Amino acid sequence: MSQVLLGVRNLSLRIAVFVALAAALAWFLGGELFPRAKSLAGSAVSGAGVSARVVLWYTPDGLVSERAQWRLEIDSGSGVRRVEPAWTAATEPVIDANGTVFIGGLANGNWSVWSARAAESNAETIPAAVLATFSDRLEVERQLARLAAGLPLQSAESAKSARDALLRAGDGLGAPG
Repeated sequence: MSQVLLGVRNLSLRIAVFVALAAALAWFLGGELFPRAKSLAGSAVSGAGVSARVVLWYTPDGLVSERAQWRLEIDSGSGVRRVEPAWTAATEPVIDANGTVFIGGLANGNWSVWSARAAESNAETIPAAVLATFSDRLEVERQLARLAAGLPLQSAESAKSARDALLRAGDGLGAPG
C-alpha cells in the first residue's frame, strides 16, 4: 500500500511543479494563466451635449475575431453608460442635432443601422433599436453619412435602387474611339 501512496505523492508533486512552471512562463511572456476580458477604446465622437465611442471587448486567448464584441458607450453628462446589444463588427458612431447616436453594427450576419438615446433611459444600460437592415457595410456607412449630413435614412429598397441606378449609369455610353 505504501508503494501506491508514494506514486500518488510523486504524481501530485509533478503536477504542482508543472502548474507552477506554466504560470511562471505565462507571466514571463506577458500573458496570464487565466485571461480576463480586455478592451480597446476608439476615439470619442461628440455633438449635441453627447459623447459616444466604440469599444472592442476581447478575451486574449485564441483569435480576437472569434471572441471580440463591439460595444457602444455613451456619455451624456451623467456618466458613461453602455448600449445593448453588442455587435460582431461596428462602425464609428454618428450623433445628430437631437443627441441621438447612430451606429452600424453586424449582428447575426446582417448589417443594420441602430439608434440609441441616452436621455430616454436612466438605467445602467441603454437599449438600441434597429432602424433598417442593409446588404453590406458599405451601404450602412453611406446611410450613416446621410444621417450625419442631416438627411433622412433611406429604406433598404430605395438604397438598393439608388445603388443599381448608379451602377447602370454608364451602360448607355458608347465605347471610346
